[in-house]
Order: sequence, then structure tokens, then C-alpha cells
Amino acid sequence: MKPTTHIPLHDQDPNEFIIVSQREGQVTDNFSYSELHNPKTGLAEHPLSRQVVDAVQLIRKVTGVAMNTNSTYRNYVPQNGVNPASQSPHMLACAFDTSFLSDVYTNQALYVAIRVDFDQKGPLFTHLWDMGVRGFGSYDTFIHLDTVRSELYAPFRAKRTSVYKSQRYARWNNMKELYYQQATLKIVEQDGRLAVVPVDQPEEAQVVKTVKSVAGVIRGTLNELFDNEDQGKDFTYRQGIWMTGAAIALLVIVYAVSSKKTNLI
Repeated sequence: MKPTTHIPLHDQDPNEFIIVSQREGQVTDNFSYSELHNPKTGLAEHPLSRQVVDAVQLIRKVTGVAMNTNSTYRNYVPQNGVNPASQSPHMLACAFDTSFLSDVYTNQALYVAIRVDFDQKGPLFTHLWDMGVRGFGSYDTFIHLDTVRSELYAPFRAKRTSVYKSQRYARWNNMKELYYQQATLKIVEQDGRLAVVPVDQPEEAQVVKTVKSVAGVIRGTLNELFDNEDQGKDFTYRQGIWMTGAAIALLVIVYAVSSKKTNLI
């Protein structure tokens, strides 16, 4: 029998669920039961996919950098008349948001390297896929992974638009400042093991960096508005249209100013 979550779990859900709480003990080499427990649920214990925990542990092992547990299971409850997200993988106890605990430069380099790997279906992506991950989210300050099989849950079918090995999955990039940043690290597979290695990149002109930075903020904001799969609340269609118009206008202004500066050089 499947454990209880905010959304009823399908009988054929392939996830193996563990019960986490504030008790002592390790689930993996680097994550304890108490680290994986979300006290904001108000529950003394709650389920969590073992597969998604192992997926984050893989990233921890490959990068060698300590990682923080930002969010695991969520049991949304409507507050003040605001309807919560109804399609978050966290509500199925199959999602894990995690961030690196290092200096800001190392953190950013790792987030960008993982973003590139996810986009290119690199070695990390393929290893995570084989572990059951079907949701790959990139943000400036954290990574989202989830193991939700959209074919089993109707609310997720429309969101999982990417296809790999004939199966649907979700890939979203809600980065803003790091949206276009070039990778200085990359993930490779050497002798059957994943490793993070440096990569040389040519220096860009400052004006190009500025344009990419602003464009990344705009695109990241729009992605966040229109893709609510991992959001705590839903945005209205009217809000989305208004934000789109404002973002496009801002991008045009920035591009015009940057082009003028370039012509003066």
C-alpha cells in the first residue's frame, strides 16, 4: 500500500517511498532523516521518494560540494482565499530542491554546468534519467529534481512536454542572472565515473554580458510565470500577458541602448 500524500499516489507508481522524520540516522552517505524532513508540513513524519534522494546524493558525490535541503514534500493548504499550486511534484513526495553550500563563484559555476548538462542531455542527465528522474529544473540558486511519471498523473501530462527514450519529462530553466552565463565547468564521464572538470571559454565584451544578463532576467521571470509546475501559487493569464508585454518592451530598450554603445566603440 502506498503512503498518503496530498495527491493520491498511483498503484503503479515506481517510486520506493521512505518515511522521514526528525529521528536520528542516515538515509544516504550525506543526508540524514532529519535533513529530508520538511517541518513546514506540520507533520511529525512524511513520505519521500528514495529515488529522488539517491539522485541528489549522486550530484553531491560528483561535485564534492555540500548541499542543502531546500524543500522535499509539501502539503499545500489554501490560505487567505489563494489557491495553491495543484501540479507541484512536491505534493507527490517525489521532488527535491537543493542548493550548493560553497562560495558564490563555485556555486554559480556548478549551477551553470548542470544547466548545460541538462540542456544537452549530458552524462549527468542520462545517469539521473536511469535513476528515475523525470523533472529537471534550473534556478540561479538551486536545482529541482523529481521522479513524477506524468503518464500516471493526469495533472502533469500537459506540463511534461519533452520526450526522451519515448517517455515524457519536464525540463525548465528559470535562471535569471545565470540564464546565459557561459560554463567554466563541465560534467564528463571518465572510466564509468562522473567528474566535474574545467573548460576554457573566451572572454566576452562587457556590453554583450550586460545584454545577456538583462535578457536572462526577463526570460527567467517569464518562464517562472508561465511554468508553474514547481511554484507555490498559480499566476493568472492576465498577469502573464501584462508581464510579457513589459518584458518585451524592456528588452527592446536595453538592446537599443547596447547597440548604440557598440556603434560608438
